[in-house]
Amino acid sequence: MQPTNLSTDETTTFWRAVEKTATCWLWRGRIDGAGYGTLWSSRLRKNLKAHRVAFVLSGREIPEGLVLDHICRVRRCVNPDHLRAVTNAVNVLAG
Repeated sequence: MQPTNLSTDETTTFWRAVEKTATCWLWRGRIDGAGYGTLWSSRLRKNLKAHRVAFVLSGREIPEGLVLDHICRVRRCVNPDHLRAVTNAVNVLAG
């Protein structure tokens, strides 16, 4: 997913659902069963993980084969500074 894949309305909807605290940026929109924020993209016709959207909107790409690890351990945090691209094995070990 690249930032250009999101419409202006979807980007606006995204930022309206973010509450910036002193540390984490908490997702106030829909939360999936695993505790991650999700955002529906009508243009792409699928749910997007809010933390992945935030990472891409910050100007970074998620390299093929990597996942995002929440350094803060707060699954609904979308602060790009709290996210790092790692292998799934590293993410699982980080717990």
